[in-house]
Formats: sequence, C-alpha cells, structure tokens
Amino acid sequence: MEIDKLIINTEFFLQCSGSCSGCFLTEEERQSENTYYNEISKGLSVVAEKYNNIHIPFLVIGFGRGNTLNLHENGINKLIDLMKWCRGNFSFDEVIFEISTSLIGKLDKQIENAKYIIEREEKAYFNMVINSEITSKSFWNNVASFHSSLSLFRTEKYNITDGNADILVLNVNPKKSNSCGNSTFS
Repeated sequence: MEIDKLIINTEFFLQCSGSCSGCFLTEEERQSENTYYNEISKGLSVVAEKYNNIHIPFLVIGFGRGNTLNLHENGINKLIDLMKWCRGNFSFDEVIFEISTSLIGKLDKQIENAKYIIEREEKAYFNMVINSEITSKSFWNNVASFHSSLSLFRTEKYNITDGNADILVLNVNPKKSNSCGNSTFS
C-alpha cells in the first residue's frame, strides 16, 4: 500500500472551561481533568504496527479535543512523550503535531505552555477551536496575540519559516440559523 499523507486525530484531553453553545464536547467532558495517555498510547501502537512497513511522506497527528494548554506540567510532559514516541515509531518524511486549545483561561500561561511544548517539539502547532458566537473583542485580541506570539517565537528561536502555521477552527452552532450572520459566499 502507498499513501501520500496520513492524519491521525486523538482525544488526549477533553477539558475546557468554556461553555460555548454548539460545542462538540459534553458538559461532563469539559469538566474532566483526565488525560487519556494510556488509551492513546495503546491506540497509536496499534496504528504504528499496522503502518510499520509503509513510508508516509506527510504525517499529521492531532492531540485534542479540549484545551490542552490548560494541562499541568505532568500532563504536558506526557503529551511530549507521545510525540517523541510517534517520531520513533512511524516512518515519514515530514511530521506535524496539532494540539488543540480553546484559549479560554489565562492567556499568558497558555502561551508559556505552548512555548514549552515547541521547545521540545519544533513541529508542534496549535489547533485553536473557536466558537463563531464569541463576539468579545478581548477574546479575539487573545487569539491574535497567541498566534503572533508563537509565530514570532518560532521565527526568532528556531528560524522556522516552513510555511506551516497554527490552525483556527471555527465551530458554529447548527441550532442557531444566524451563527455567523446571514452572509453567503458568492
């Protein structure tokens, strides 16, 4: 079998302090403080075994779905261990790790955690899951600040200019017909 790209998404951490309508996390999941390190380790082992004789030109592994940057140091180190394990157990030309965040919480601490992760895995990028109903100017300023802080950090510290960037995922609430206004694209 030959493939050009493999994308693996995992549910490593589900906690989020937000309560956005339309969120795909249940209230119970948002309140959870657990990581699913053991389950994800086992699952990635199975996938790596199935792909052990296949060279993957471009590999993307996502760790989410909650605000992973709210993890304490021990949880963040477990995440870093998983990324290191993936590097040693998949055959690829290029890899990117996508880590979810909602940026709900103390922004400075989340930027600090993001930089900590990047210092240990240069190919870590952040998947900012944003709700279309959030209209707070300060929240959107935080999104811009997070993005620009990490772009500058990657450029200044690692001279990373590979064209990859953090991702903004815009969730909408399907129960509200006017989630993003009545605009249509033409």
